[in-house]
Amino acid sequence: MSKRTREAQRQLNYALIMQSISPLITVFLPTTITGTCLLLRLETSGIGILIMCAVGWITAINPTSAILFVAPYRQAFLSSGYYLLTLLLLYTTSLTTAQTTKNYDVVVYGATGSGVIAAVTAARGGVHVALVEPKRHIGGMVSGGLSTTDIGNASVIGGYVQEIYRRGAAYYNIDFTWYLEPHIAEKVFNDMVNEAGVEVFYNSRLKEQNGVMKQGGKIVSITTENNVTFQAKVFIDATYEGDLMAFAGVSYIVGREGQSQYGESRAGIRK
Repeated sequence: MSKRTREAQRQLNYALIMQSISPLITVFLPTTITGTCLLLRLETSGIGILIMCAVGWITAINPTSAILFVAPYRQAFLSSGYYLLTLLLLYTTSLTTAQTTKNYDVVVYGATGSGVIAAVTAARGGVHVALVEPKRHIGGMVSGGLSTTDIGNASVIGGYVQEIYRRGAAYYNIDFTWYLEPHIAEKVFNDMVNEAGVEVFYNSRLKEQNGVMKQGGKIVSITTENNVTFQAKVFIDATYEGDLMAFAGVSYIVGREGQSQYGESRAGIRK
């Protein structure tokens, strides 16, 4: 075996090792892939590190592409016995992308302030509730930066809204406030869903294709981009833009409907 072939096989061996473990690493700690490459830098050449990084990240995206990436070394690959690791890789990747189905009484899509209140209300009523949020925080604008509240007549505000601000005031050791810092608002929302027993799913965006399943005009399940299917008796759209409503094919109007829609001759702005 020539020196060049031995070098190629050595690089391939390291690449295949990275290829086989990268899906597991990617699930728990993506940056570990690069870190592992750096730890192995004394054992291989610079080009080997690049191959390992490339195969690792390509595998995380598409295992088939990773196989094609190392195809030029297929003879050394087959003779090395590392094809067994590749089979393990494919099996492991299939596990990480497997479909999961969860069943609830109520599923609330969108953990805005209203979404949190809807989920907590249902859970306090004794039903099994999931709160599905496309991003990684709950609370919407209230916990995302809108810390100043347009109060108006404070005497007419009660219920859950008053409870939220009263709970927030407790973090400041005061009796009451209408102004909460975003991180305090998020703590309050988290306290409420945890106490009520609501199951919260973060980073769970609705699939654009076949994300909503209906039977007889009724939503029976939704599926997120991370391949989790939520089945429920009732679905609540609490997003700001009505994402679930739109994907479900519900008719809607942007802006105001025409005066002729419902025979409202005096509807709309009139001079």
